[in-house]
Amino acid sequence: AKFEMPRLPALNSGSGFTIETWVRMKELSPGQVIFDARDGGGKGVALTFSDRFTLRLTLSDGERTSTWESDPGTHPGSLRVNAWQHVAVIVDGGPKMIIFVVDGVLNDGGAARQYGWGRFDPALLDVNGKRQTTLAPALWGQVGALRIYDRPLRVAEVVGNFRHDAPGINS
Repeated sequence: AKFEMPRLPALNSGSGFTIETWVRMKELSPGQVIFDARDGGGKGVALTFSDRFTLRLTLSDGERTSTWESDPGTHPGSLRVNAWQHVAVIVDGGPKMIIFVVDGVLNDGGAARQYGWGRFDPALLDVNGKRQTTLAPALWGQVGALRIYDRPLRVAEVVGNFRHDAPGINS
C-alpha cells in the first residue's frame, strides 16, 4: 500500500521524530523492507532488516548517512517471529540519539552491546526524501499499523501506546 510520508523536522533544530509500528514477521532474514522513503540520491529514511536479524533505521540527508539497529538476540525487547510486536524508533535531534523500544522494553544493548542507543552524525540535517512510498514492499510478514510522529516521543509515551494499542493486534 502506498502512503505519504509526513514532513520530518530538521535534525539540527533540536527536535526529531518517532516511527511506531506493529509487525508480525514470518522470518527475520536480511533485506526485508518495512518502508524506504529515500530518493534517488539516497536522501530520506528507511526501516529495513539487517543481516543480524534486527531492524535497522537509516537516516540520510544526501551527503551523510547514519544507521542504528534494534538489539540482537533473544532477550525481552528483541525481535521474534510469529508474534505481533510493537516497535518504536525514537530519533531525538537534541542529543542526536536513535533509540529502539520493542514491546514496551527500551533496548539496552542486551548481551551484544554496552548500551542500546546510538548517536547519529550531528551534521545530519534534513532527512526528508520521497513523499510517496510503499508500506512493506519486501516483507515476509505483516504490518498492522504505522505511525510517524513529528517529535521524539518519550519512552513512557511509547510504552503507553504499546499497552493501550488497538484491541486484538497484540494478542
